[in-house]
Amino acid sequence: MRKQILTMALLLLMSLTTCTNTYANYGPGDPNADKVTESVTSTTPVSDYMKTVYKVSDNDKYDELSINALKLYEENKNSDQKLTVFTGTKEECNNFLQYFNYCFSYTKEIRLSLFRVVNTDKYFCAFEETANSNDNLIAYLAEVKKAQALAVSLAGANQDETINNIRQWMKTNISYNHDVKNADVDTVISAYYGIYDKKPVICAGYAMGTYQLCRMNGITSSIVLSINTKNNVGHAATNVTINGHTKYLDTCFDIYVDQIPENFSVDFISSSVQ
Repeated sequence: MRKQILTMALLLLMSLTTCTNTYANYGPGDPNADKVTESVTSTTPVSDYMKTVYKVSDNDKYDELSINALKLYEENKNSDQKLTVFTGTKEECNNFLQYFNYCFSYTKEIRLSLFRVVNTDKYFCAFEETANSNDNLIAYLAEVKKAQALAVSLAGANQDETINNIRQWMKTNISYNHDVKNADVDTVISAYYGIYDKKPVICAGYAMGTYQLCRMNGITSSIVLSINTKNNVGHAATNVTINGHTKYLDTCFDIYVDQIPENFSVDFISSSVQ
């Protein structure tokens, strides 16, 4: 079973890491963004702190499930055993896995994996372990606060200006990590993270950072996972909604257009999963 799971995970990771720059340009913060402050003390549980971080909703159901997953992680510390946080069909579990790992996973150490119950069609999402949980939670919160500080600095006079600021920051400070193309799974996953320390990332890292900075600034945003039908390669980007109008924002390739390009077949949009 574990071999099958690892194979599935490797295929997904390979699809997300072989993105190469083939697209060009296009430009969107909140006048109230300066209200993104650390209103919670350092003794506040991370799960409670995360309730205050995003200033606008994406998917209420999955936001609540994600907060609950973090709470379970806090309550079941320092174990080398799997910690199950969600059970259901393969589709249900995969949807929650994608949502948590893109929308609430700020560090590699606090992310979910997908497993199947032996000899059944039931699946579950779990943290593979909670060893070193205290250190992991401290590191997680530190990343969240880095993102919050950056979000404040990028806030413009309006949401259009804030999005332009986020695009420009990504373009100026972040580079694509081409070194992980043929790397092992753990190395590939590492390339999702580090954007707030200006480390090279793959498309998933660009999408996660953009999504987080937008929601922290009160801009409705969703993760978009798709397959480029021209080369059968997976890709991650975002949708943003301003004044009721949704646009496709891909900071990896600096694309900002009215709709998802035709050559991308969408597999997942975080705001739409049930």
